[in-house]
Amino acid sequence: MKFNVENISTDDSTLSVVYAHGKTSAEKLEQDVVFVRNWLSYQTHLPHEMIDDNTVRQYLIGSKGNVEKAKQKLDDRSSVRHDIASFFTDRDVTSLDFENSCRTTNMCMCPQLTREGCRLTFLEYYPDGAPLYTALADLKRLYMLNDLWIRKGRLYTGEDVVLDMKHYSDKHRDKLGLQTLVQWINTLKMMPTRLNRFIIINAAGFIETLFKLV
Repeated sequence: MKFNVENISTDDSTLSVVYAHGKTSAEKLEQDVVFVRNWLSYQTHLPHEMIDDNTVRQYLIGSKGNVEKAKQKLDDRSSVRHDIASFFTDRDVTSLDFENSCRTTNMCMCPQLTREGCRLTFLEYYPDGAPLYTALADLKRLYMLNDLWIRKGRLYTGEDVVLDMKHYSDKHRDKLGLQTLVQWINTLKMMPTRLNRFIIINAAGFIETLFKLV
């Protein structure tokens, strides 16, 4: 299944769930956006061109009406993107790394939200893709999809991830690297909403144990 951001929609019933989660309404959310935007104008250390109104809205939803928390998370977002720049730069979709990522890993963000208002992301490894696999390229691609979703204004309450590891092998594991794993974990704090569920299917026992530990 191919991901097409234009097919994503938040209908009225789901949007009411999102607003309830964010302890807000359409009117209050826009008022808070103006407030945060004014605050941002004084934050010269933050990259304003990377923080549009839709990004602010999503961080307000994720902060459940707490404007100060949203401001802190936006600050964290910029810090993480600066400190772990390799995840968020050189986003060339014609590059060999990006092409190899598409050949080794299937990524799909479901067009509709769950009843809880969560975004649902499916990840799976293709058979025989290990020789071309690069963990950094996968993570970079995943965050590209995330940024595209948010910039389109598709509000959501949390993240549900389903990871199919049927074709995951020792070669994938060896190419992951502890540093990349730790960096990925550190990037989670910059996300606007929490990771609601991380479901692993078709996994070896040691993989399930590893993810429980982290």
